[in-house]
Amino acid sequence: MAHHHFTSVERLEISILRKKGHSLRSIAAAMDRSHTTVSRELRRNNTQGIYDPRKAKWKARIRRRYSKYQGMKVRERPDLQQFIIGNMQAGWTPEEIAGRLKTEEKDLPYISAKGIYKGGVENTIGRIRRYIPKGSNLADYSDRDIAKIEHWLNHTPRKCLNWKTPHEIMVENCLFASPTSPNPSGAFEG
Repeated sequence: MAHHHFTSVERLEISILRKKGHSLRSIAAAMDRSHTTVSRELRRNNTQGIYDPRKAKWKARIRRRYSKYQGMKVRERPDLQQFIIGNMQAGWTPEEIAGRLKTEEKDLPYISAKGIYKGGVENTIGRIRRYIPKGSNLADYSDRDIAKIEHWLNHTPRKCLNWKTPHEIMVENCLFASPTSPNPSGAFEG
């Protein structure tokens, strides 16, 4: 099932079926959606325990706007972006980075874990999906294939890095033991 947001008509349908006493699973089946998706909609977008489709639409819209704002905050602050990228490369989770921003990094603006995911990881995942489709088994890819993709990702200029490559940023900030990075044989061109 492809992911898409609920429409106003679908939210009205959820409201009507719920008032008639239908279960989450029967509502989901009628809408060709997962019961967890319907449950999440009801949980996130109710007001004081009551699901009103008009208010639900408004709450969902506000949440999407806030999420986009969080991602923009990352792109507009190179220092914040470097902090996030550096710590993600060190293996930190978005939640750990957000926690550190909130408690220790007072010179950087706070951003939620979801905002970190939206601002940085999502774009990289999209790039990776050009070569490894969603749902693929990584065991089907050789170490050489993964090295080629990694090389391509690290040597492609990014607007968010002022058209520098992640590799160049790492070299500039002395984050490599050696400023050279071997080009795997047959690395992606372009």
